Amino acid sequence: MFWIKYYSGGKPIRESTGTAKQKQAERLLKDREGRVAIGAPALPRLERSRFAEVADALIEHYQVTGDRQLRDV
Repeated sequence: MFWIKYYSGGKPIRESTGTAKQKQAERLLKDREGRVAIGAPALPRLERSRFAEVADALIEHYQVTGDRQLRDV
């Protein structure tokens, strides 16, 4: 498994690429570096199974609270 390291705001960010293929890891690193260079957020990878879990939790929040406003507690 390859890991990448890039800098955002002077801070190092380390992230697993989720792949054992070097070319895919290099592409992900270039994508992250490009996003940082233009000021876009360098979004972490989110596995589909984890995305579904987060989406379900958000839907449950909407149903329980009756609104879509997230508030600090």
